[in-house]
Amino acid sequence: MGDVNNDGREDVAAVTHEHSDGPMRVWILLQDDLGKLTAPQPLLTIDDPQVFASGGLQIADLNLDGRSDLVVVSPTTAEMWSLLQTAEGTFEGQPAPFPGISQDIDGFGIGITDFDCNGCPDVVGVQVDGLVVFRGRGCATAP
Repeated sequence: MGDVNNDGREDVAAVTHEHSDGPMRVWILLQDDLGKLTAPQPLLTIDDPQVFASGGLQIADLNLDGRSDLVVVSPTTAEMWSLLQTAEGTFEGQPAPFPGISQDIDGFGIGITDFDCNGCPDVVGVQVDGLVVFRGRGCATAP
């Protein structure tokens, strides 16, 4: 959950795929002014279902530009991906892998907060044998 359209209300994002070789979709359900969720709207379609499968998804402003971004983890490929929101309110066309990741995560879940209090969001990935923390760096000067 997170405010995807910057209206001050919590929205819901979800990842689905239709079948094992079909496209994967990221959906958004916006919260209206009465607190009800709207019908699901597709945000993004990825032709490679291996990218996300049915892993974890979090909403957070990763680059501190004031827009909500998505972080998704794939239990199939053991990778973590980011989808940055553009100034137009859309998300980048294809997911970008986290830069500098030297260790795969097992796709069990993710969390985002500023663990080290440096002003940058940090991402934690859950593995079978523990946690992996990816510390955000250099983001405090984002516009």
